[in-house]
Amino acid sequence: MSSSRATPPGGGLVLSLLHRLRDHGDKLPAAGVLISPLLDLTGSGASFQERADQDPIFSPDLIRGVAETYLGGADPRDPAASPLFASQACLPPLLIQTGGAEILLSDSERLAAATAAGTDVVLDVADELPHVYHGAVDTPESIAAVRQIAEFVHRADEHRGGRPSSAA
Repeated sequence: MSSSRATPPGGGLVLSLLHRLRDHGDKLPAAGVLISPLLDLTGSGASFQERADQDPIFSPDLIRGVAETYLGGADPRDPAASPLFASQACLPPLLIQTGGAEILLSDSERLAAATAAGTDVVLDVADELPHVYHGAVDTPESIAAVRQIAEFVHRADEHRGGRPSSAA
């Protein structure tokens, strides 16, 4: 993994992209939406162990294996791969949705805490639900989550002045 090209999987990719745009002085999108993001490839969050018996999708060993393969020997604390370790300053508003039963919950909680001082952050934890519970498209929880995303992005666009923009 080359630090200059590394990008994390899923929701971490969104956060990494926002960091790169910010750091290069490029225009940021109106908002960012992260769904059950893996933001820390060190697995240092409390939920990594605390939720191991609740998470029907991931285990600590599975995440460690994915991280090892992905990193190819690189430092898991490299912010390019684990964007939780980067500065969270000057980001657009963020919506973070995560399941309450997943081992990645702490990644979302720590991001929300790190960004709260300078960024509008909404952390929505769906109690007892798994990683990317949105995939069950006909459940009340997934329908509510998708509506929340649409409303969040719409408000961010309106706040930006109603100009067409996109959310990362």
